Amino acid sequence: MFRFLCVRHWVAVVSFMSALASSSAPLHADVFTNLTGPCCGGDAVAGSNFGSVSLATAFTPSVSGSLADAQIVVFQVLGFGGDPHFNVSLFSDLAGAPGTLIEQFGTDLTAPATPLGGIVPAQSSFNPELLAGTQYWLVLTPVDSFTEIGWEQGGSQPVPTDFTTSPLGVGGWTPVGGPNPELQFQIDGVPEPASVPEPASVLLLATAFGLIVLLRRKAADHPASWRASP
Repeated sequence: MFRFLCVRHWVAVVSFMSALASSSAPLHADVFTNLTGPCCGGDAVAGSNFGSVSLATAFTPSVSGSLADAQIVVFQVLGFGGDPHFNVSLFSDLAGAPGTLIEQFGTDLTAPATPLGGIVPAQSSFNPELLAGTQYWLVLTPVDSFTEIGWEQGGSQPVPTDFTTSPLGVGGWTPVGGPNPELQFQIDGVPEPASVPEPASVLLLATAFGLIVLLRRKAADHPASWRASP
């Protein structure tokens, strides 16, 4: 009888822990994606020596979660003496334009020198919450007056895009005009975690372990009880 109870409680414990493991959320998920790969040129992000342009593109998360990173397809503009360094920030939306800075999570990043550019990741440090159905803006700004890079077009869909002459991306935002470009980027998030066991569940788990220990001790003290009755 004691042996049966021990096995039964071990099964219960294993089942409970397996359920917790299976309910855990994946580490990352695409919150929004407009990536297709290096393609066909794009729009400039530049310092004051080249016209001072910051670019912003809007996105609306498909699921709620914490910001993990952004991946942006950019390229160097060669032959004009500019440098390939830029910053990446997340802004809230204010009446259809970038509003308040939420986080600057990519600082002094470098656009690749390959002919068609490439994907540059920017990791978030503060992991701000992104809400499904809420519009945000991904903003690229120059690092200094010599910045000159291109933000690759050719994504899977047109996205609302604004520009400003502010090197910090603060105010003065204006739509680029004409059809929205298909700027390429992806927003990755950490999905909302699965529900944490309530204190009562934790207490139950501890009680189960304690009962197992008690039953094993009783079995050791009374080995005859393990034999089946005639």
